[in-house]
Amino acid sequence: MRQVFSNLLSNSIKFSKENENPLIKIVCEDADDLEINQLGLNEDIAYYKIKLSDNGIGFSAGMETKIFEVFQRLHVKNEFEGTGIGLSIVKKILLNHGGDIIAYSTKGQGSTFVLYLPKLLSD
Repeated sequence: MRQVFSNLLSNSIKFSKENENPLIKIVCEDADDLEINQLGLNEDIAYYKIKLSDNGIGFSAGMETKIFEVFQRLHVKNEFEGTGIGLSIVKKILLNHGGDIIAYSTKGQGSTFVLYLPKLLSD
């Protein structure tokens, strides 16, 4: 999970607007049944929904799933550093933990990443 949050927070800072301080908001709440169903997650398990939003440069509509593909870059290398694997790693980690991630954005107005993670049952 450290890698997940490191990658997401790094991206929020890296893709911040020039001459504007980055603002990152993280909220955790219970995911509702409709969301769990729409994502195809196990309906017999309760999930946390963690939203990470920023005020960065955002990305274009239609890229919501492509950004999680390996080596998918939205910008040329000389514009922003990176390999294009960070978000694919995030997705893989969440899937391996029985969760998922979605993203939405408006270009120029920031991005929101929504993580779904199963709640651990305590004894």
